[in-house]
Amino acid sequence: MAALKTDLAKEKYVLYRLRKDWALIVGEAAARHSQPYRLQHATLFIHTDNPSWSHNFLTMQGKLLAAIGKALPRKNGRRLVSVKVLKMFHGVLEEAPEAKENERPFMPHLDAARRCPCCGVPLIEGETICSACRRKRAEATRQKIHQVLKKTPWISYEDCRHAVECDKMTFTDVKSLLGEWAMGKALDPQAKSVDKAFAVMLTRSLSPEQLSDERIDAIIEKERSRRTYVPASGKQLRYKK
Repeated sequence: MAALKTDLAKEKYVLYRLRKDWALIVGEAAARHSQPYRLQHATLFIHTDNPSWSHNFLTMQGKLLAAIGKALPRKNGRRLVSVKVLKMFHGVLEEAPEAKENERPFMPHLDAARRCPCCGVPLIEGETICSACRRKRAEATRQKIHQVLKKTPWISYEDCRHAVECDKMTFTDVKSLLGEWAMGKALDPQAKSVDKAFAVMLTRSLSPEQLSDERIDAIIEKERSRRTYVPASGKQLRYKK
């Protein structure tokens, strides 16, 4: 990374990498509502599409900093820059602006002497595996977690990691997405009892021994009420799914 001589150049490169791999770092659900916006003096500014996600990121700041730290590119084993503080702001998420005609886009430097151990393509300096293979590996991990949750929906992260090598953030993201799908199916008026039980076990981490028909129905109705509310005017409104 001889071209990255200044702190500004290093920060631009690291921001490029963080934006490219954001879904792998924070999970697909969170990535749909956020994006790294600016990196300056060890502070990463994160743009979210609503205040709730800003709050979620703040409450998870310790875990996020750890996940970001693992993803930061390195040279000779040392991080190019550090990220010590996260700052959130919200608004409408936008695509990165296109480079002006007279500006040369920032391009990462390839290390021709090093190859991806999975597919053999040249690596960007600081990488140990190419981004395409990293995404494939991450997706394979997510599929394994998904299969474990389908078989044992009540399983905890601590138990799941004995079957699948994964981090807690990825496990939580997969479980959250599957839980939303399962509960949506369970709330259908024509839902089968097995679908309702699966949704309850998954979203409440309850084992079959902890379930009864009465408990399942109570949880389903509570979830239905949570998604539907009646304001003072008496007009019934529904949350968008």
